[in-house]
Amino acid sequence: MPVFYINAQHRYQANAFVAVTQINDYIASNDEILSVITSPLYAMRLLGLQEAHANRMIRIAGEAKPSPEGFFGTPNLMDQLRKAVPKNTIFVVEAITNTQSVAEQLRLTTPGSWFNSGGGGLGWSGGAALGVKMASDFTGSRQFVCQVVGDGSYMFSFPASVYWIAQRYKIPILTIVLNNNEWNAPRNSPLYIRPGASALKVSREELNISFSPTPDYAGIAAAAGRGEVGCFRSFKAGDLAETLRKAVQCVLEGHSAVFEAQLDGPEGKHMEGN
Repeated sequence: MPVFYINAQHRYQANAFVAVTQINDYIASNDEILSVITSPLYAMRLLGLQEAHANRMIRIAGEAKPSPEGFFGTPNLMDQLRKAVPKNTIFVVEAITNTQSVAEQLRLTTPGSWFNSGGGGLGWSGGAALGVKMASDFTGSRQFVCQVVGDGSYMFSFPASVYWIAQRYKIPILTIVLNNNEWNAPRNSPLYIRPGASALKVSREELNISFSPTPDYAGIAAAAGRGEVGCFRSFKAGDLAETLRKAVQCVLEGHSAVFEAQLDGPEGKHMEGN
């Protein structure tokens, strides 16, 4: 999909470390500011923030559990993915409506470990993940690269081209396709503006955002990669950790891999033999 940007009158770029250091130095040299931030009011504010953070972490941990039916959602998937990939992994994220869950569960703290886009285009992450891996190898860090992408954005990314290039030029990446059986963003857009919008009251089929029956997302990559791309899928929480381990190992051995994560069960989604 095309990407559109509005020209800005001014653009500024700053090194975060330098900028924050300058701010801290200024605060430390200003007695008026110091008197405010060392007051009892700010001490109470800090306690409130610590309590809010603790409660948030409890909520995030609670969400990372399988469903009673034994299926997994995005929080459980990302919790297991964080444990499965190498510590220095770089994530290229185009999760759209699942972005918050992805960020909360991955809990990344290292600069340069998360790439996202705030623009209006979809489908950029496939080629971007290849570029990130090439750049990492060029600089000598040779870090593991993981793309996390919604099923709609995956289709927009020209996966046949991405995985042919990946196998042709030996650029191993792991792709996690979040298969929720629909292009969910068009339904969410009116929700943010008008919670009572008619678009929220009709079926996915009526809105033309349903992908059922879904494509064989991993199979597309495997075919384009001429058998050199690993093909994995799962909807069972009990199989999740082991399937992710196999997909990660495939990439560590020099082959790209696509893991189709069938969120919240297999209904309407591609299965072997159908």
